[in-house]
Amino acid sequence: MFHECTRQHPFQFTAKPFFVKCTRIGFPMLLILLFGCCLLRPYGILHAQTTNFFSDKTSDMGIAVGFVGGGEVSMDFDPYVTKKTSSFMIKGIYDSYLLPQLATGLYVHIATTPVNMHYTDTYSEPEWIDNQWVYTERKTEYSYDLGVFTWEIGGSIKRRFFIGENWAAKIGGNIGYRKFYFNEDDLKAADVLRYFEDEDQKAQAAGMAVNASLEIQYHLPESKYIVFGELGILNQPYGGTRHVTDMNFGPILYVMIGAAL
Repeated sequence: MFHECTRQHPFQFTAKPFFVKCTRIGFPMLLILLFGCCLLRPYGILHAQTTNFFSDKTSDMGIAVGFVGGGEVSMDFDPYVTKKTSSFMIKGIYDSYLLPQLATGLYVHIATTPVNMHYTDTYSEPEWIDNQWVYTERKTEYSYDLGVFTWEIGGSIKRRFFIGENWAAKIGGNIGYRKFYFNEDDLKAADVLRYFEDEDQKAQAAGMAVNASLEIQYHLPESKYIVFGELGILNQPYGGTRHVTDMNFGPILYVMIGAAL
């Protein structure tokens, strides 16, 4: 029997309800925030009344660079399976402290977001051998690398803990707007650019970013500078291109190092 592989027009997708998509990010974010708060709470209580470099600061402004891991990306380009591969990211932050241990702020991400589009077509090919039909299983694999440029901007709320005289930690959540720009030559090679053209849409997508982060800060003695490391997760519970494709993913891990004033 032959296996027929058909491609569904991306417009005919069934979008999941928003609250169902959010379950992808709710539990990981909740666990990270609860674990971090429980781990750092004794230090926060111990140093809550301590006056140090961090407690006197009214804002943080900095930049960080790092890597974003890979993960599955849900897009409506059947029969392709789409997965993000590891990439580079730059992040700028500005946090303003409403209280010594509570900040609200703004952030911006700029990143490359390469996506691999892959599918395997398996079918049986008949051959007439020795007066009988013999079926041989054949496999054909298709793989395309899709170049994607991404920027993101949004707001954050963070809880700060004083760990010591020169150490502090911030746990936070971010909500923002994320924009994707696809490489049209790569879309054409994978035979999906026509779906954008059929709907008179640019080769772009947008989505809602819902992220979480844990930041460890160290104040360089006798200076006004802070170096920090950040571990977090990126999520997109909702997004895509109108009439072309849905696009959501998460959680995807990232790690960064940076400096701030």
